[in-house]
Amino acid sequence: MQIFLNILLYIGLFILCLIGLILILLLLILYAPIRYKVTGVFTSKEEGAAGEDTEDNTEEAGEAGEAGIGYDVLIKCRWLLFVAVYTVKISDTEGSSSSFRILGIPVDAVGILKSRFMGGEAEAESEAVVRTLASEDNEATGEPAAADQNSDDDQEPATDKKSDEDKKPATDKKSAGKRSSKKKRSKEKTDSESITDKIKLVFNKIKTLYTTIKKVRNDPAYPDGVAKLKAVTIKTLKHIKPKKILADMVIGTGDPCNTGYLFGGISVVMAMWPGDYRLVPDFYDKRIEGKAYAKGRIRVGILLYYLVELLADKNIKRLLRIIKYYNRS
Repeated sequence: MQIFLNILLYIGLFILCLIGLILILLLLILYAPIRYKVTGVFTSKEEGAAGEDTEDNTEEAGEAGEAGIGYDVLIKCRWLLFVAVYTVKISDTEGSSSSFRILGIPVDAVGILKSRFMGGEAEAESEAVVRTLASEDNEATGEPAAADQNSDDDQEPATDKKSDEDKKPATDKKSAGKRSSKKKRSKEKTDSESITDKIKLVFNKIKTLYTTIKKVRNDPAYPDGVAKLKAVTIKTLKHIKPKKILADMVIGTGDPCNTGYLFGGISVVMAMWPGDYRLVPDFYDKRIEGKAYAKGRIRVGILLYYLVELLADKNIKRLLRIIKYYNRS
């Protein structure tokens, strides 16, 4: 009997220790701050000699010297010193990349979630999309598929290839530069059209939301609900705002009027988030030069508390039900 009681005692102690560890881990996740740091370096690319030709690569010569803004942005979030670190790099030359490390070990969080919840369907779907895009590109350019090219190359003798290469005329470098610039302009046009479509979509959503709010404004719960939403939003912004800000930059939009408007908005941000700002306006040239730095911390538990406080309010609940009803109708 004593042995049985000792076994129960040890099992109970083990369960209590396990529950204590789970509670400690949960409290760490909720209240251990997630510290973030954002660093950005901006440079202005001056327009160079785009018409110069090089003997090796005429396409690069046609596209070289484009004016623009160069940027390198680094966003780093860490939790519990360096137990978990998430890093995002954004650059105008290298694109964007991200990494997630636990105790210094790289972890592909996105890939794990896809493989866990979607299995092999995501990989099969991505392969199908890649094949479809490749076939569309081949049809647009009039080129055969890769397999057909390989088979044709195998059938052609080497002597024919050499003779064809000898018969080909020398490529006109200026025409190659013009073709590359035309391709770039068409690409910029499609990019601008996609951006325009996105802006229209956002404005349509805002318009729908505005019409819904106009219908809800007559409800008696509207004033108290909006006041509650405003109070929770202000508290959330105060919590996530950077604790330290440093900005040493020269900013210009190329138009004096727009530059003045921009610095008017920046002055509002400077009043809300105090920091070390050394901003110089350039009213004539379009450029962004300098560096910016910000760091702060976020506690997940506090954000969850604000969210529960907002959703538990009776006026917010009523307004959400009314908005849901109008969206369905």
